[in-house]
Amino acid sequence: MGTTSQSGIDFIALEENAPLFSKPDSFLTPAYKDTNGPAIGYGCTFYEDGSKIQYGQQITKKRADQLLLYHVRLNEGYLNSYLNGKNIRLTVPQFDAVVSFVYNAGPGNFLKSQLWQQIQVNPNDLNAIEAAFKSWPYNANRRLKEAQAYGQPVFRSEVTTNIAGIGAILLALAGGYLINESRQ
Repeated sequence: MGTTSQSGIDFIALEENAPLFSKPDSFLTPAYKDTNGPAIGYGCTFYEDGSKIQYGQQITKKRADQLLLYHVRLNEGYLNSYLNGKNIRLTVPQFDAVVSFVYNAGPGNFLKSQLWQQIQVNPNDLNAIEAAFKSWPYNANRRLKEAQAYGQPVFRSEVTTNIAGIGAILLALAGGYLINESRQ
């Protein structure tokens, strides 16, 4: 089971709402118009209980951070189920980049994307993966950054223990990179 790194979470926050990222915890920000209707904080369109964001609502930065983490974990769950169903393993940077895509595009759109198709063919063909990220017709700058992040090596300091109780992440050296072997 993959878990988004703190760098991955920070990337999503910055891409979704960079001005909010640096505000104090008590800073209030209103709901705003997004492509799918009202959103709040870091592009969230609904709360943990499923209720939809409404125009006129406000959220503190601290609460926005909590809602961001909820949505990141929700999208991790979707991605993990897709990857596990196909027995696909991704490195930490690869997982972070794809969670960012799923967070932004939505899980249904991800399943229809060239990116998901290419990951199923060969998740380590970086040229094809980059082209698949770039093929998405929205948020071209973000897709470029995700493609670049996807190709980054994994360093030992970025690897953490699997806290879900499934066991420790097993590491294997392969071409100088560490690979997350926990997605079996």
